[in-house]
Amino acid sequence: MRKHDRMDASSPQSRIRFGKFEVDLRSGELRKQGHKIRIQPQPIKLLAVLLERPGELVTRDELRKRLWPSELYVDFEHGLNRSINKLRRALLDEASSPLYIETLATRGYRFIAPVEVESPSVESDPKTISPADSGKPPAVASSSWRQRFILSACAVLLPALIFFSIWRPSQPISVAFPVNNLLRPVPLVSFANGEPLLPAFSPDGSRIAYSWGAADGWHLEVKDVNTDTHLRLTQHGADFPPGPSWSPDGSQIAFARAGAADERGIYIISSIGGPERKLHSLAFWTVPQRMVSWSPDGRWIAFADEIRADPNTAPHMRAIYLISPQTSEIHKLTQPGSGDYGDSAPTFSPDGSTVAFVRTRADSHDEIYTVSLQGGTPHLLITEGLWTNGLAWTADGKSIVFDRSLAGGFRLWRVSATGNNPVPLDVPCDWTCLEPTLWRNHIAYESHQFIQTVRRAALNGSRSESPMTPVASTRHEHGARFSPDGEHIAFISDRTGAEELWMADPDGSNPIQLTHLGMPALVDLCWHPRGNSIAVSAFSGKVYVVSLDSQNARLLYAGVPFTDETKPNIAFSRNGLFLYVLSQPGTEENYDLLKVPIDGGTPTKVLTGRLTNFAESIDGRMLFYSREDGLWKRPIEGGVEQLVAPPKFRLWDLRGDGLYLVSLSSSIEQYSVDGKHLRTLAKLGQFDLNFPLSISPDARWALVGYSQRKTTEIDMVQGFN
Repeated sequence: MRKHDRMDASSPQSRIRFGKFEVDLRSGELRKQGHKIRIQPQPIKLLAVLLERPGELVTRDELRKRLWPSELYVDFEHGLNRSINKLRRALLDEASSPLYIETLATRGYRFIAPVEVESPSVESDPKTISPADSGKPPAVASSSWRQRFILSACAVLLPALIFFSIWRPSQPISVAFPVNNLLRPVPLVSFANGEPLLPAFSPDGSRIAYSWGAADGWHLEVKDVNTDTHLRLTQHGADFPPGPSWSPDGSQIAFARAGAADERGIYIISSIGGPERKLHSLAFWTVPQRMVSWSPDGRWIAFADEIRADPNTAPHMRAIYLISPQTSEIHKLTQPGSGDYGDSAPTFSPDGSTVAFVRTRADSHDEIYTVSLQGGTPHLLITEGLWTNGLAWTADGKSIVFDRSLAGGFRLWRVSATGNNPVPLDVPCDWTCLEPTLWRNHIAYESHQFIQTVRRAALNGSRSESPMTPVASTRHEHGARFSPDGEHIAFISDRTGAEELWMADPDGSNPIQLTHLGMPALVDLCWHPRGNSIAVSAFSGKVYVVSLDSQNARLLYAGVPFTDETKPNIAFSRNGLFLYVLSQPGTEENYDLLKVPIDGGTPTKVLTGRLTNFAESIDGRMLFYSREDGLWKRPIEGGVEQLVAPPKFRLWDLRGDGLYLVSLSSSIEQYSVDGKHLRTLAKLGQFDLNFPLSISPDARWALVGYSQRKTTEIDMVQGFN
């Protein structure tokens, strides 16, 4: 699609992809990696309007005229804000650091991610449209050596990424990332309080080495693939991530230190720890890359370094060299062109006859080459796209897997060693994937993503305080609630690769996995009043009761799939005999609130409407519930409902001493059950908070969901061909 062309998102044929999402505007369906996401009609209509003009401002007035009748103007502001929030939750987007929907204060919204339009009736490649196609002038990229940590500033540099992806005069390739038959990733290195980079499989595939970013700097670590056992090899933190490469027998690891504060050089260390041996001094380096590669016969280590012998070369130009780990003999393997930044990321082929590497041109554009170990003219494989950080050969030596930035973000690709057209890998990627490493049919890589997490806030008055993260990992955690005695918290986490029910101490220590359901998504949980079991609901509409003694999960209720996975949908009665289940969606956003007997029997309908949260009063006589027009209560046996609190309170929890509510300003307030304000308990700051709010029995702590934070882990996929 040429610049200034617009896609017709209103066409009944349009199917649009962006990131890992796909929306079918004919059916109004939104999918994430092939899985359907339940979302209401109005947010989908709003998304369709934004997708008609990617990269352009769509004003609030335009949205009002398109989506809300003029006679409902009074309700427009609330309706628009609610639809935007629901859309962002479905896309796991964040207003303060958006990947998809940017807010222009008081003016409107802009869809900022690259999109692809596909017509199901035409057999052709999707057409990529980036925000740069909107007619806005592209940003000018810096000519300095690329910085891989642009990932943390993606919102600033994204226009430059898109510009270079479009500007290259070479033949474009498809950027359609398959959403079906995706290989399921398993988190391999997902420890909290650090960042893993640059993974490398051991020769026998039993271990993986990686660079670990800790408080005192970067370390080299080795982890067992099948357990959480890991060993730190280096004694002192470094300024530069030491990308590892294994010796052929797996007994040693070569790595590089190249940061400004490091004793720069290539080092060798035993793979079970011990003293380091410096092999060669290196120039300063700024980009986290695997800078060394050990040949399969053990005779050579390929590495990248500055060309310092020739005074006529441009400063900081890099070349690929070979060094003998036995004699320290050095040979120069490549010679970049005049003015180029040079060569990096060398990787030996399985037979040791060829080295693949990345060459960065004067315009900061990366190309991928191979060169014979005997030297000679390199063979060009890839020109399309912008940047590449890491390469890995397949076991048969016939192709190379690599990360590549095209229309923003990095994905994993594969290309024949002879240089045929590259194809994207069917590997899920939340935000960006880098530095692949291969062993047989296993592939591991850096996974940079946005996650939901749980925070614990102290209820210590009106003093503003940053909440803690008690169940931190690099994976999604949500739905956390205190046990009735306050001795434990239960939460939902996908830290094993699938969402399961977990339990831990109140500070997040001693986590225990309670279920092995293997569900695509879990939604909500609640404790039995006696604290001996936990109910958990799945997106599929099934509800299970999990015994803490046996850890058996008993299917209690099987309804139709829930239409919104971002709201509470289960709660025990105070006597523990019934479970309230929000199920059986009616028209549009209406739900039926059912009362399901714990010991079996026919569910009974309690309420119907646009409900979000519900709980019985402590004495079991009143039912509290939320709608868009506020927090209400009514007798359990039926009767007149009463307004308790206005709709500005999005999250709440009910205890014997009153209601605890989260206001729009993200403060936790205590109210009486009759709606009288008592006091302010905590000020959490302006964060995007998610359900549920859970107050500890001693009223000292609150658990609440936080929308997103950036994280990095190493994922592994088995079954790669």
